[in-house]
Amino acid sequence: MPSFFGGVTGRYSATLFEIRLDNDIIVLRGGESEAASQMLKGVVVLCLPTSLKLENIHLRMTGQLKVGWNDHRHTPGGAPNRVDKTSEIFCHRWAPFIGGTSGSNSRGTNLPMGNYEWPFELVIAGNMAESLEGLQESHIQYKLKATIARGKLAYDLHAYKAVRIVRTLDPSALELAHAMTVENVWANKIEYQIMIPQKAVIFGTAIDVEMRFTSLLKGLVIGKINCQLIEVHELTIPAAQHTERSYRYEKDIKTWAYELKEEDYTEFLDPDGQDGWILREKMPLPKSLKSCVQDVDVHGIKIRHKVKFNVTLNNPDGHVSELRATLPVTIFISPNMPLNEDGQLVDQTPLSTQSMDPAQHAPPLYGQHVLDQLYADMNNTGIMTPAPQSGMNTPFYSLSRAGSSENLASLSGVASQNGAVPPAALSSRLQNLDLNATSRNSSSRRLLESGYNTPSAQRVRDSEQSHSESNSNPLSRRASEDGHTRSTGIASGQRTPDEHLDYPEMSELTKVPSYRTAVRASARGISYSDALPDYSTAVSAPPSPERERRNPLSSMGFTPINPPGRS
Repeated sequence: MPSFFGGVTGRYSATLFEIRLDNDIIVLRGGESEAASQMLKGVVVLCLPTSLKLENIHLRMTGQLKVGWNDHRHTPGGAPNRVDKTSEIFCHRWAPFIGGTSGSNSRGTNLPMGNYEWPFELVIAGNMAESLEGLQESHIQYKLKATIARGKLAYDLHAYKAVRIVRTLDPSALELAHAMTVENVWANKIEYQIMIPQKAVIFGTAIDVEMRFTSLLKGLVIGKINCQLIEVHELTIPAAQHTERSYRYEKDIKTWAYELKEEDYTEFLDPDGQDGWILREKMPLPKSLKSCVQDVDVHGIKIRHKVKFNVTLNNPDGHVSELRATLPVTIFISPNMPLNEDGQLVDQTPLSTQSMDPAQHAPPLYGQHVLDQLYADMNNTGIMTPAPQSGMNTPFYSLSRAGSSENLASLSGVASQNGAVPPAALSSRLQNLDLNATSRNSSSRRLLESGYNTPSAQRVRDSEQSHSESNSNPLSRRASEDGHTRSTGIASGQRTPDEHLDYPEMSELTKVPSYRTAVRASARGISYSDALPDYSTAVSAPPSPERERRNPLSSMGFTPINPPGRS
């Protein structure tokens, strides 16, 4: 129940006084030297049921750094020595929303009843230190504080809002593409390979691990496999006398235990045909910053993570050996998996944490896809460009000059000085083609009825191969056959020209009629199965009927008037 003094001092004067942010988390992508600046925006909200006398309303943002630890070297009294240091690393104050600075106006300002909002914004530099929460003795925290200064004999009203600055990895960071691997051979005992496919791991997800073992000793049994996530803390406090005080300790985050099963054994462990065991597991990370924090290195606080592997080996003679290995990992906070004010994931369902694959932040590794099926070995029916409806006339590979099996190198001896081949030489080459015109025309008509004129690659290959075997040298024939082996029989674009046609004389096609002769020639219907007309056929065709000239005004109902002097 509000007291009398509470009403006098104004402790319960406002029904609502708070700070609202557009985004509670500020995300900086990249390192301190490469991250872009971000904008912090929000409003200060005030609801007054009655008028309120005040001096000013102002807002400020501060950043606090605390570095500390408990030194286990006991003092003479027996208690551990506590070391800590707190400093302010950031401070910004906006101009007062109402009133002036404190003490500038002794009479103050009377603010009427009502609802008020004051917007504010601030540019967060890309090199600002990220927030660090979850440690007991050290932290980096940012907060906003709005104050209603009431003056003497009155309580000031305050509103607080925490701001979390998260520094995440850029999508092009090397940590997202690097795989951490350790492999070695224990002489006369075991050959092993332990790999973490991606060094960078999103906070709250899981660490993927792959382990391969090949026994080199008969009777060797692989026992329990322990994987332990270690968090390494290195804290440093600079002193005035140029001597630093530092402290380092390791924290055990979580341990996972696995055992090999019969289904983990494979007879083909690698392309060389070596047998062994392969184990692929996911090691889920904690979902709270109190259990595990992200990697950071700023203001004397350095935190790193590593995974220790301990593999038990039971030897045939009864004694037990242990295989040890360590791989570093980088844990970072992703903006796609937000945290609440307590530093816990908002959505902790297994489906949400497993669906967030770290691989989506970077392209796939080249080494993991070198054995993928090639594009040329796939059935590309329906996806080859140009598509049939595109109307392009690009010839198929087996019909082009690059895919021809002819020995065109023999024409170099009859080429002219400018590099052009005489039409007579080309004509003789065409006449020597051993092609059946009847079967060619019939196949062309069948393809026209189906809507395509592209011949199958096998028919063209058979016809060209029969000619190349008789006229081409073995070297060129072998090279061309290799080219056809790589080509596929996929249909090309629509209306692609059929096989090479036999023309009587190549020189007839080189004749170009004059303009007057061309305009008098009749327009012929387009037929893709007939051969091209020669010069005599095109000239001797009956001329096209002449159009009757009509005056455009006569069709609109106007009668043209002849100018004077013309009948």
